Amino acid sequence: MKKLLVIAALFGAVISVEAGVRAMPSDTLRVAQGDEVVVRATIRVENQAVTKTVIDSLQIAHSANSSLAELISKSTPAFIKTYGQGSIATISFRGTGASHTQVQWNGININNPMLGQVDFSQIPVGFIDNVELYHGGSSLHNSTGALGGAISIATKPQWDEPYHGSVMQTVGSFGKVQTIATIGAGNRKVQGKLRYMFDMAENDFSYFNTAIPPFEKTKQTNASYKKHAVAGDIYYNVGRNNFLTLNGWFHTSDRNLPTIMSYEGLGRREKDNTTDVRAALKWAKYWEDVSTQLVSGYTRTDMDYLLSNKTYFDWVQNASSSSSTNSFFNTYSVKWDISDRSVLKAKVNVDYHDVSTNNKLTQEGYANNRLEGGATVSFHHSFSKYLSGYLLVSEELSDGEFSPVMPSVGLSTNPLNRGNLNIAINGTRNYHKPTLNDLYWQPGGNPDLRHEQGYSTDFTVDYAEKWGDFNLKIHASAYMSWIDDWIIWQPSDFTYWTAQNIQNVFSRGVEANVDMKYSVSGVNLRLAANYAFTRTTNESDDVKELASYGKQLIYVPLQKFNILFAAEYRKFYLDFAWNYTSERFTSSSNEVTRHNLPEYTVCDLTVGKKFFWGEGDKRGLDVQFRVNNIFDVHYQSILWRAMPGVNFQVQVKFKF
Repeated sequence: MKKLLVIAALFGAVISVEAGVRAMPSDTLRVAQGDEVVVRATIRVENQAVTKTVIDSLQIAHSANSSLAELISKSTPAFIKTYGQGSIATISFRGTGASHTQVQWNGININNPMLGQVDFSQIPVGFIDNVELYHGGSSLHNSTGALGGAISIATKPQWDEPYHGSVMQTVGSFGKVQTIATIGAGNRKVQGKLRYMFDMAENDFSYFNTAIPPFEKTKQTNASYKKHAVAGDIYYNVGRNNFLTLNGWFHTSDRNLPTIMSYEGLGRREKDNTTDVRAALKWAKYWEDVSTQLVSGYTRTDMDYLLSNKTYFDWVQNASSSSSTNSFFNTYSVKWDISDRSVLKAKVNVDYHDVSTNNKLTQEGYANNRLEGGATVSFHHSFSKYLSGYLLVSEELSDGEFSPVMPSVGLSTNPLNRGNLNIAINGTRNYHKPTLNDLYWQPGGNPDLRHEQGYSTDFTVDYAEKWGDFNLKIHASAYMSWIDDWIIWQPSDFTYWTAQNIQNVFSRGVEANVDMKYSVSGVNLRLAANYAFTRTTNESDDVKELASYGKQLIYVPLQKFNILFAAEYRKFYLDFAWNYTSERFTSSSNEVTRHNLPEYTVCDLTVGKKFFWGEGDKRGLDVQFRVNNIFDVHYQSILWRAMPGVNFQVQVKFKF
């Protein structure tokens, strides 16, 4: 019945609208002659009925010394699962798995083809300029395979700046040292930008260990890390509405992985060394009604993993493995503005992945490749000043097999014809390929796995209003999603785990956002709140008699809530972030045991002062002091993985 509800809702009514380009209410401008000009901002027809969030550029600027994991956790309803400061951080979007969120950087996919996921702790916010989230089925407008959602991160040029740059230095608790430097120059013809980051920490904080009696304070060991990264962008205006863009990114990290709280051995060393190389070349051409874009890209990831345990005699190596991935991407897209009311879009892509992995101790591993392609066509039309909609069809070819046809349909209505109230609905069929590890990992991979298939629908309301200096935006969305043949790894009849299609998962929930801004007497105030209620349960027929049937999936919080309060006056500013995460279960039966992860609330406070000289605010100094976890809350995001208590950071940023 639940699945039928979801399928029916594909053609029912759902409300959704682009959260980052929210429709703004009418403003009135007084021109010199005294006439009144009414200005209305409207949502472009190709964005109607698409559930999309664009993170505010000011939040990105204030979080430049953070990772993308921290930015998403504090600014959106999505849940980030982190193994600790500087350690692996993955996403759970609408209760789905980490591989169900597709991430694009400047138009190319950066999900690891072996694992199918992205480590968000490895993406510094200081290296990106724009972040967009596509919720649920709306992800099909960006990429396929994103059963939970899709995230697009990108850099952009500063055409109006002949030169610009900044140096940001951060020091903090537990040996934290970070340097981020940016320099750019150019003219209206060519622009270039170079960014550099160095980040390290001893990460040796104290925590209260509740895993091993007697419960007491313990200092974390073997948790230090060092990261280096360089990124460059070149933008070239060829002329005649032709533009070329070249983006490059090199990132290397050397991370010691801290021992879990429940470890009782003599000693343990766990280490991960990772190197990422990314490059993207884009050509864009614009005519009066038609625009085209060709993106070619390459990514490479090399990873070495080492695990040793101490015995009474000596250190013993328990694991030593290496892996390498090479991926090539080519995407060509066309957009045709047929009229002011109709837009036709088409996209084709051909991608190739080559991977290899080797366990140096057992000599097990695999080497394999995957060739895949796809095509997407969408038509967007405004039927009247009150009603708009779209129809999208996508299909992929992978490993010589065609995917099921993936359709998406959406409707959006503006009942007041003022642009400040939008109601929309969309429904989508999507699918997700098994990762290469799911298919070929030795031992345990299963080459007979079926594709995961998803059906989802969104119903969203967006409202915006302005009264003088007060701005209000409200976004509320209800969704349902059914995923067939969910892939999980489970114990086999042998000594290892295997990948199986055994779960049918039903996800439903509510997402809401309220954003208020007010200016008075030189004081700028902002209050932004995000709330997510996520109910994701195992509805597989083969577990109806088991305790896990109908229970919340592990590590998926039922509720997540964050609030950001920001104030600025005469270049002094204050940010207060409040983040709540509800209880999470670590067993599929949701049994109440001491292994459950209790709810927690973490608050951060930032105060700063900006000093500018010359015209505008492009040159100057920004001094910032931050207190993280100001109430010294002891919590865990992952079972027996310690998180730091109260800690401090001082940041100085020089802009020139």
